[in-house]
Amino acid sequence: MTTLPLKRIAVLALPMAALAMTTSAQAQEWTPSRSIEFIAPANPGGGWDTLHDGGTANHAVDISGDDVIVRNFSAQTTAAGGTAYDGVHVAGARATVSTAKFVDSDDQAVHVAAGGDDCLIESCTVLDADSIGVFIQAPRSRIINNRITVASSEAGIDFRTTGDDGLAVGNIVQVGAGDPIAIDANNDNCVVVGNRTDGAVADNSGSALEENLNVEIAF
Repeated sequence: MTTLPLKRIAVLALPMAALAMTTSAQAQEWTPSRSIEFIAPANPGGGWDTLHDGGTANHAVDISGDDVIVRNFSAQTTAAGGTAYDGVHVAGARATVSTAKFVDSDDQAVHVAAGGDDCLIESCTVLDADSIGVFIQAPRSRIINNRITVASSEAGIDFRTTGDDGLAVGNIVQVGAGDPIAIDANNDNCVVVGNRTDGAVADNSGSALEENLNVEIAF
């Protein structure tokens, strides 16, 4: 049997121990170096769609991490007597929801909740939301080029509570008896321009830039 001198064993053991410590530290400290992007590899209407049947108080899609991008998916929630059944619920900062389709959402189709600062909702379709189409409760949200219809007396786009410095531009919004775009009294410096709506913007903040920059149309 071949034996190694004790000194040589010690020399070999030191690099292996250092490698193990480095690997362990890297595993514990790893964070993404760029945004995490999820793209459904099929058009909306296929097997990648998300359906929430209202069995539990939850959302079809829940984005809680920061810097997450979700594209090209469809989601539906159905009635269950509760209020926490959003098509997509965003609570992570700098999230992007793009080219998504939401049908018959029992609560908000898109809910940008507290923690969802600096989010982007773009090029999405909201069909017959039973509550608010896009509900914003975080600052600096950008709502751009979406098509929204609401089947209730709620708002199509609603900047609420802490939705300061929000932007809504290039959206087409059709509602029942509600406001196509509403800005809560506690929200400051929202910009609402270039939207096509079936009614006037309800600016309760008194500080929004929106006068004469949106087009009211009959659908």
